[in-house]
Order: sequence, then structure tokens, then C-alpha cells
Amino acid sequence: MKKYILLILLVFAASGNTCSASPQVTEKILHETQVKFKPIYLEVPKTWKVVTKTYKTQYIISYFSSDDDFILGLVEQNSDNKKIDSSKSPTASTYTLNSITYHYYPYVGEAKGGALYWIDDGVYFDMDSHKLTKDEMINLAQTI
Repeated sequence: MKKYILLILLVFAASGNTCSASPQVTEKILHETQVKFKPIYLEVPKTWKVVTKTYKTQYIISYFSSDDDFILGLVEQNSDNKKIDSSKSPTASTYTLNSITYHYYPYVGEAKGGALYWIDDGVYFDMDSHKLTKDEMINLAQTI
């Protein structure tokens, strides 16, 4: 019986695809990916937790505070001729910093939060947060 339980524990431990880092990063590979790059992480406080889910065409990276409160999500995909056009949105704003153009769409009626899109080195990024301000999001985006 002990051998059977030990075998189950070993199989369970081997099946998890997790790694520890600062901050703590957990990766879940849900599909074989066609993404042409490895996940790219923001530089965040060491107390934050990071969960990466790998899908066929994208990575979804979720950032949580130390008490598991969701802070932001980041989707990363191959840019493959994607273009971001924020000119049709009356609330959108565009910022060019270090040759990268960031497109910010605030959540209407909210003091914080919005979506930030940009393309850098063949990667399309889509950041979403209800907790962070525009400036905080742009500052984090620049850490990539």
C-alpha cells in the first residue's frame, strides 16, 4: 500500500510543470505551441506571483499580489503582420517611447485600469489591468 501511495505521489509530482523564481512563476502548458518565442516576463516586485499558461497561439501570463489578488494579465503572441490602430477610439491615447508605440485604452468611468497594446521585436503584447494606472502599466511594459 505504501509503495502504491508513493507511486501516485511521484506521478503527481512529475506531472506538474512548475518552476520557482523571483517572483514565483508557475507555468501550465495546455497545448503544444506555435509561438515563436519563450514567454517574456515583466520586471515586477518579488512578492508577486506569476502564472503562465501556454496555448497553441499565445501565452497568457497572469500577475497576482502576495495575497492572490489579480493585478494584471499579459497576452503575448507572434505579431505576424498585426497592426494596432487606436485612431478610431475617442478615449485611446498613443505614446512612443524608445521606438515602441504603446496604445492605451482606459476603462471608461474608472479611476484606474485599462488595456495597453504594443508590438516589440516580432511580439504582440496585450496588457490588461483594473488595478494599475496608465503610467504604472507603461512603466511595467518598458521593463520587457
